[in-house]
Amino acid sequence: MELHPFMAMAITARLLTLTLATAILFVILIQLRRDSTSRALAGLIGIFALNTLVAVIVRFMSLSGLDVSFPFKFIVVAAASIPAMVFIFVVNYLSHWTPWRRRAALLMMIYIPTVGFCAGMDWLNYDIHIALPEGTLEFGRTPLAHGFVFLGQVWLCISLAVIWRDHHRRVGENDAHSGQILAGVFVLVLAGATIAVPALTRFTIEQFLYAAAIVILSILS
Repeated sequence: MELHPFMAMAITARLLTLTLATAILFVILIQLRRDSTSRALAGLIGIFALNTLVAVIVRFMSLSGLDVSFPFKFIVVAAASIPAMVFIFVVNYLSHWTPWRRRAALLMMIYIPTVGFCAGMDWLNYDIHIALPEGTLEFGRTPLAHGFVFLGQVWLCISLAVIWRDHHRRVGENDAHSGQILAGVFVLVLAGATIAVPALTRFTIEQFLYAAAIVILSILS
């Protein structure tokens, strides 16, 4: 079967992101240091890699005429994990855990399995399929799913607020680094915004934003 340009773009973009994420993850894991910041970044990039790998599998499954609703649930859970991992990475990098930040991280870790349970019960999405031959991802969201997407954006905005506050407190090299993290998290917020709009998700825009965020954040690892 000949690949439609959109399908080819979808697969290629995800393969590039997967390759980039895997390469950076490998570099982080073989580093001599095993500090909490590196572990948090490895967890974040690992989520990116999982999300992208399943997305590639979904495309090939659709080409084989298989149902993609089950693996799509893994994409949903991986996407839900990104805001929590971003927050944990940001706070670890700043080395500034406060009681409210610990509570926020705990709430985020509760949020992830809750999304997973709801996805497993088919309470979040419906009519999930890859439109052929274009290869665009088509799905519907329930009101509950829209609520979870909104919460995910709130978590990302909290990460932005934390790093923005710290950015104005630091000077010199640390200030430049916190500004770089601010840029990386902002790119992730943009990616999250595209996820919130299915019309944009169809064209894999978030994958290019994921790749850009991975590069920006990994320079600091």
